Amino acid sequence: MSEMFEWVQGAPGVMPLVYTVVPMLFWLGLLALVTLLAFLRRDVVRAWAPVLVLAGTVVMAVSLDLLPVGPLCLGAALLPVRRGLSG
Repeated sequence: MSEMFEWVQGAPGVMPLVYTVVPMLFWLGLLALVTLLAFLRRDVVRAWAPVLVLAGTVVMAVSLDLLPVGPLCLGAALLPVRRGLSG
Protein backbone atom coordinates (compact mmCIF):
# COMPACT_ATOMS: atom_id res chain seq x y z
CA MET A 1 0.00 0.00 0.00
CA SER A 2 2.80 2.44 0.82
CA GLU A 3 4.42 1.77 -2.56
CA MET A 4 1.16 2.61 -4.32
CA PHE A 5 0.76 5.74 -2.19
CA GLU A 6 4.26 6.91 -3.11
CA TRP A 7 3.60 6.11 -6.76
CA VAL A 8 0.40 8.16 -6.79
CA GLN A 9 2.00 11.08 -4.96
CA GLY A 10 4.97 10.94 -7.32
CA ALA A 11 2.78 11.58 -10.36
CA PRO A 12 3.18 15.13 -11.67
CA GLY A 13 0.46 17.50 -10.55
CA VAL A 14 -0.96 15.37 -7.73
CA MET A 15 0.62 17.33 -4.88
CA PRO A 16 -0.70 20.75 -5.94
CA LEU A 17 -4.02 19.36 -7.08
CA VAL A 18 -4.83 17.31 -3.99
CA TYR A 19 -2.83 18.87 -1.16
CA THR A 20 -2.16 22.56 -1.78
CA VAL A 21 -3.94 24.57 -4.47
CA VAL A 22 -7.43 23.05 -4.66
CA PRO A 23 -7.99 22.85 -0.88
CA MET A 24 -6.96 26.50 -0.58
CA LEU A 25 -9.45 27.40 -3.31
CA PHE A 26 -12.19 25.67 -1.32
CA TRP A 27 -11.53 27.81 1.77
CA LEU A 28 -11.23 30.99 -0.29
CA GLY A 29 -14.51 30.15 -2.05
CA LEU A 30 -16.27 29.55 1.26
CA LEU A 31 -15.02 32.86 2.59
CA ALA A 32 -16.08 34.64 -0.60
CA LEU A 33 -19.59 33.15 -0.52
CA VAL A 34 -20.16 34.02 3.13
CA THR A 35 -18.83 37.53 2.50
CA LEU A 36 -21.21 37.96 -0.43
CA LEU A 37 -24.09 36.75 1.71
CA ALA A 38 -23.09 39.20 4.45
CA PHE A 39 -23.25 42.07 1.94
CA LEU A 40 -26.34 41.00 0.01
CA ARG A 41 -28.48 39.43 2.74
CA ARG A 42 -27.76 41.56 5.78
CA ASP A 43 -31.02 40.43 7.36
CA VAL A 44 -29.79 36.80 7.41
CA VAL A 45 -26.01 36.93 7.64
CA ARG A 46 -24.34 39.37 9.98
CA ALA A 47 -21.02 41.09 9.35
CA TRP A 48 -19.21 38.87 11.86
CA ALA A 49 -19.89 35.68 9.89
CA PRO A 50 -17.03 36.15 7.37
CA VAL A 51 -14.74 37.02 10.27
CA LEU A 52 -15.63 33.74 11.97
CA VAL A 53 -15.06 31.78 8.75
CA LEU A 54 -11.65 33.38 8.36
CA ALA A 55 -10.81 32.76 12.03
CA GLY A 56 -11.85 29.11 11.79
CA THR A 57 -9.76 28.58 8.68
CA VAL A 58 -6.71 30.25 10.17
CA VAL A 59 -7.03 28.38 13.46
CA MET A 60 -7.14 25.03 11.67
CA ALA A 61 -4.12 25.98 9.56
CA VAL A 62 -2.07 27.13 12.54
CA SER A 63 -2.10 23.94 14.57
CA LEU A 64 -3.75 20.55 14.50
CA ASP A 65 -4.22 20.89 18.27
CA LEU A 66 -6.75 23.65 17.55
CA LEU A 67 -8.65 21.54 15.02
CA PRO A 68 -11.86 21.32 17.13
CA VAL A 69 -12.03 25.12 17.40
CA GLY A 70 -12.15 25.63 13.62
CA PRO A 71 -15.40 23.76 12.98
CA LEU A 72 -16.99 25.50 15.95
CA CYS A 73 -16.17 28.86 14.34
CA LEU A 74 -17.47 27.68 10.97
CA GLY A 75 -20.64 26.29 12.53
CA ALA A 76 -21.28 29.50 14.44
CA ALA A 77 -20.77 31.50 11.24
CA LEU A 78 -23.04 29.32 9.10
CA LEU A 79 -25.84 28.65 11.61
CA PRO A 80 -27.69 31.91 10.85
CA VAL A 81 -27.42 31.10 7.14
CA ARG A 82 -29.20 27.79 7.68
CA ARG A 83 -31.92 29.35 9.80
CA GLY A 84 -32.51 32.39 7.60
CA LEU A 85 -32.47 30.84 4.15
CA SER A 86 -34.54 27.75 4.90
CA GLY A 87 -37.53 29.58 6.34
